[in-house]
Amino acid sequence: QVIEGSPEEHALQRLGWVSTDQPTAVLVSRLADFLAVRQAEPTATITETLQPGWEAAYQHSRPNSADPAIVRMILDDNPPRAFAAIRSQGPDDHAELVAIARGHRNEGWLGLASIWTRPDHRRRGLATALMAALGHWAARQGARYAYLQVATVSEPAIAAYHRLGFIDHHRYRYLAPAQ
Repeated sequence: QVIEGSPEEHALQRLGWVSTDQPTAVLVSRLADFLAVRQAEPTATITETLQPGWEAAYQHSRPNSADPAIVRMILDDNPPRAFAAIRSQGPDDHAELVAIARGHRNEGWLGLASIWTRPDHRRRGLATALMAALGHWAARQGARYAYLQVATVSEPAIAAYHRLGFIDHHRYRYLAPAQ
């Protein structure tokens, strides 16, 4: 992993190393700025333990062949962390999760990850509501800043995060020796 445009990236490329994936953008924001206009959303629930419904929504958002036990271990590791969710509206007590996000607090930082909204519920502000709920959770514990990572090919997501006040910090990529 190298910072895009760094001396290390250039040195490895001169040695014939090649990019193995799309670059990732790291965006940051002061929590006070992000939360100043965003109250905690009452429809967003926060738990500090991984729940089966949240895990199922995560698996649905990122279908892959990874061992579910390993995915669970990664998601549930390194407290303090929190899992935010919004359920579908309706009379059903077992309403399905339609949006999820994960937060991890490390000293003064909140890392936002696994932000996903079911496609038929997008463009309703659910992801923003979850990010705000996690922001309030982390701020109560002393976090002052937030960061998130997003693939650079996801231009609509990057634009949305910019509209929320996140700014570019850096980009990174993975390199490997050429075959």
